[in-house]
Amino acid sequence: MSQDKTTRQELADELRRGAFDPNLTNAFAKWDPYNQNASADWFEPKYMFGVPSGFDVVIGNPPYVRADVDEAHAKQRQRIKESGIYNTLWQKWDLYIPFIERGFKLLKPRGFITLIVSDAYCHAEYARKSQEYFLEHSRIVQLDFLSQLKIFDAAVRNMTFLFQNTPDSTNQPQRRVHTPTFGQETHLPTAPQKDLTHRVFFPEDTDIAAYTVPTIELGNICYISKGIVANAHEKRALGLFKKDDLLSDHRDEQHPKKFVEGKHLSRWAPHCIKWIEWDTWRVPDLLSRPTFPELYDVDEKLISVDMSAGTQQLRVAYDSKKLVHNHSAWSFAPWGSLSGVMNRSITKPRSTGGLWGGWG
Repeated sequence: MSQDKTTRQELADELRRGAFDPNLTNAFAKWDPYNQNASADWFEPKYMFGVPSGFDVVIGNPPYVRADVDEAHAKQRQRIKESGIYNTLWQKWDLYIPFIERGFKLLKPRGFITLIVSDAYCHAEYARKSQEYFLEHSRIVQLDFLSQLKIFDAAVRNMTFLFQNTPDSTNQPQRRVHTPTFGQETHLPTAPQKDLTHRVFFPEDTDIAAYTVPTIELGNICYISKGIVANAHEKRALGLFKKDDLLSDHRDEQHPKKFVEGKHLSRWAPHCIKWIEWDTWRVPDLLSRPTFPELYDVDEKLISVDMSAGTQQLRVAYDSKKLVHNHSAWSFAPWGSLSGVMNRSITKPRSTGGLWGGWG
């Protein structure tokens, strides 16, 4: 091991003399293939594993982390975007989205990838480009929906997939729901991949027509957006206040706007309402994610819990009281109600064309 370390350092020194980036050569020298508890922030399969032409199989359990959950992850997100090697990043993607694509692209032709991921992959809008990518570029062998099972101790529920690195428009993916235990399967309808849309990833779609017939998407009717992140801005006011510092159980001059969170929503109305500080020196200007105020001032909108929670936990409330809400809930505002509002997210193009509500 010591000789191997010496050789790696000598090679790194030689690369540095050849005008290679010192950061890269240092990372190369520090990589320790004998420490199974260490990780590297770079990956080169030929050098690390002696695999020059791709893997036969990729298996994994990637992290379930929103790519912008904190400053460190936001920087990581930016590095991933700037790498220019990903085709499936869309909106506020979870970190497992590039994991899936990277694993697939590390396969040799006809190789297989299977990962266990959050079942948010089935429904989250940020997964749409990924789903469409694999419909076009892979053979979707199998989709296993595990939302009704508790696989891990964490609250997240799961799904698994098996993709093969070969396009196959005639392939008919297996779609299986497991309940009440893993292995007790219900097979869902399927069709040739050329006839499928991204809704093949929706386990509740048991009618084949639901995902092979074109439909009008909700985004064509409503502007859709998550709510404010009601903590202090990470750069301009880090640590200055938290969400609970802004809320009151009663209305007063400082707390004039009604406020709800996802946990306050029932079908079909909120069961609890708070009051949030507004038009002060810190709100909304110093919020981590303020959105635009006109979103909450429309005469009518729908508010749902975070859709990544899965359809089993979906709750949608009707709002005609101009409620403000945080990022644990989504607003659905009719496009006509935002006529004349100037905000770049309102005309944000979708991957498939048209207009789409985004991240104002």
